[in-house]
Amino acid sequence: MIFNRHYLARLENPREGHGFETHPHRGAIIDWFERRLPAVVCRSESQGSGEVTLGIHFPPGGYLRGERVSFILPLSRLASVIPPPLLAEVAPRAPGAWRDALGRLLAMSPACAEWRVYGSHMWRALTGEQYLRDTSDIDLLIPAATAVAAESVLEVIPRWERSSGFRADGEVIFPCGGAAAWRELLGGNRMLLVKSLCAVGLRPREEVFHDTTRSGAASAHPA
Repeated sequence: MIFNRHYLARLENPREGHGFETHPHRGAIIDWFERRLPAVVCRSESQGSGEVTLGIHFPPGGYLRGERVSFILPLSRLASVIPPPLLAEVAPRAPGAWRDALGRLLAMSPACAEWRVYGSHMWRALTGEQYLRDTSDIDLLIPAATAVAAESVLEVIPRWERSSGFRADGEVIFPCGGAAAWRELLGGNRMLLVKSLCAVGLRPREEVFHDTTRSGAASAHPA
């Protein structure tokens, strides 16, 4: 099983096994998984081999009032891990003006079909709960094989922001498995702050599109 940051993990039997017995929100975590809702794979430098750090953003209107919690579980506890939803899947479920704006974003570039969504729009699409605020943006994961391809695709986003009045945030995913903020990449910075599953650090711009030996992805075979 291959996965990276922002991937969605589900548990088959959340009451069995170990990993969050002493967590202060253990009951809420178990209830979340029993509703067949996923947690998000998070970056962590403290997890051990054979472990993964997961996070849940509870609905702002619930009794935990939008609290974000994280916990470490053995990889063997995971029933499945899948990428976050495609923009094409999230856009039709967005509310009101967001639905029209995201539809225009999809129409502006064929490459948008490969873009994925995390953050508040993802949580809303998965749960039906109201995660969005007036100041919310859309968080995008944008795969790019080359610097030229990344820049040509990313050029779409500022044009969409100007025409729609909405804002996009997010990251470009490099072939090495790491990711950097798309605004940083579009800004032409020579050194990029690259995040992977277990690390974060500065790397030369020309390196991240060619180095496949330092991937931040994890490989495992949960039982």
